[in-house]
Amino acid sequence: MPFLLTLTSGWGGRLGPFTLKLNGQPFELTGFNIELLIHDNRGLPVVLKGSIVTVDPGLGVGQLFYDPHPDDFTNTSRHTIAYQLHFKVTDALGRPVFFPNGLAYQVAITPQ
Repeated sequence: MPFLLTLTSGWGGRLGPFTLKLNGQPFELTGFNIELLIHDNRGLPVVLKGSIVTVDPGLGVGQLFYDPHPDDFTNTSRHTIAYQLHFKVTDALGRPVFFPNGLAYQVAITPQ
């Protein structure tokens, strides 16, 4: 999968909007718990300090932003690395779905 976006290590600015779609249609996020799951270039989970912000459905169904902490996307190497990104959306009964369904989004993290 191509890179969704490229960030410099330590990026702390708002990301998005991301539009989560199911069968090609924006997914209504009201009443769902939303998590961002990120794995680093070694496949290890990244402990996130930022927060997810959902958009008022009147402004855009299925849209959300992520406000990262500068420690969320780090790269101490001299080369660009790739992080893997999924959104996990869970209903009130604890049933999760993932966006994208399948291969994760790729986010390139460049050194400072």
